[in-house]
Amino acid sequence: MKPRIGYIGLTLELYRECMPDLIEDLDSFSREIAARLGDFGEVFPAHALSRRTDVEGALAEFAAEDVDVIVIVLLSYSPSLIALPGLLRTAAPLLVWNTQRIHAITADFCSQDVSSNHGMHGVQDLCSVLRRHGRAYHVVTGHYRSSEALAQVEAVISGVAAARSLDGGRIGILGHTFDGMGDLGVEPSELLARTGVEVRHLSSAVLADHIANVSEGRVTQALERDRHDFIIDPTVTEEDHRRSLRVELGLRAMADEEELSAVCPLFTAAVDHPGIETLPFLAISKMLADGYGYGGEGDPTSAVAVMLMRALTDDTNFTEMFTIDFAGDAIFMNHMAETNYRLAHPDIAPRLILNDSAFLPGKPSVCVFSVQRPGEVTFLNLVTGPGGKLRMIGFRGEVEDWGPASDVRSPHFKMKPLYPGGVCEFLTRYSNEGGSHHLAVGYGDHLGALKVAAQTMGIEWVEIC
Repeated sequence: MKPRIGYIGLTLELYRECMPDLIEDLDSFSREIAARLGDFGEVFPAHALSRRTDVEGALAEFAAEDVDVIVIVLLSYSPSLIALPGLLRTAAPLLVWNTQRIHAITADFCSQDVSSNHGMHGVQDLCSVLRRHGRAYHVVTGHYRSSEALAQVEAVISGVAAARSLDGGRIGILGHTFDGMGDLGVEPSELLARTGVEVRHLSSAVLADHIANVSEGRVTQALERDRHDFIIDPTVTEEDHRRSLRVELGLRAMADEEELSAVCPLFTAAVDHPGIETLPFLAISKMLADGYGYGGEGDPTSAVAVMLMRALTDDTNFTEMFTIDFAGDAIFMNHMAETNYRLAHPDIAPRLILNDSAFLPGKPSVCVFSVQRPGEVTFLNLVTGPGGKLRMIGFRGEVEDWGPASDVRSPHFKMKPLYPGGVCEFLTRYSNEGGSHHLAVGYGDHLGALKVAAQTMGIEWVEIC
């Protein structure tokens, strides 16, 4: 869903009484600002407000519309106390955009220009009192037509909306978190308190019942869709394929029933019940492609990271760093048998293969094999830091135009960290920051929005750049 943006333009009541033409001009400028904001979401505008009652009326409307963020522009100077009481009472995140109409002060700069472009000291007045009273806010300074300033505004709006999108989410863990993997540990109440995401433990018996209730007709329909969407390896028999599709359809039914936003099955425990014959790798890859969050080995922290990244871009995946390419200054990224196949390299079509690894329990499972397409990406790690508090670690990388690796049958890609010190310094820094071994990855540069999301949730932010 698009972010919902409440917009307030502020001015001085004295100008309304003495300089009505100026108010008309400022209101016109305010409408230009609102139009710019419309590129980033649905805008609920309130233009050229100069009285406390008008500000509070606008804030009441924003509350009724359940906006994600309130953007405030000082169209001219405006005294902070007309806005402060209402802003202290509202819960929505605040963005103060320090901007103006003119871009340059030239030789023909005149008194009219001064009258129409002096909101800056109103920004300072407002931010000073917000700070004094402990009310959090974001500030962006830049011309309203500047692509750099607009990108910063968009990052704030996207970040607060992404953080809010997590609230009410549910992660379903099938089995438990992998025994001995300490870096994935998180106290459930800390996760819920900070992100709004609840962890639920799923019953394998209930999943087995859902699988048993899947009709053969639905399996046949899913089989035909897969034959259309994928190249199917000759080693995959129809029996193998149907077995994996039954698990997929059963897991989807369970996710619907439990209203899950993400699923985290542990491969060593996912087939504990005799009614679950094979591992749900095919299900996970398709659910990732459909927008579900996911954490490997029963990891709720990476599931939340995938959910948060997904709020910023559809092109999101779960991954893990596996092998260092010292010569190429890069990292081989890999996991078991799950991937968002919609991110596949355009020249390497995703295909279904049979995963019959000796260390995996259950009957052989059908899995999606793909290699990710090249492009700039952002990585996100959510981990428990000192004192049991959550922290978010973000960094950028470049997926190389590379692969597939010879005889590697799990989804993979190679990534070069966009870090000036190179891969060795990057990996040292990442471990010194306490990063865990599971990651969300999304195409594009989302560090600015993720930083805002972390701040919105009260989570420590670490940026490796």
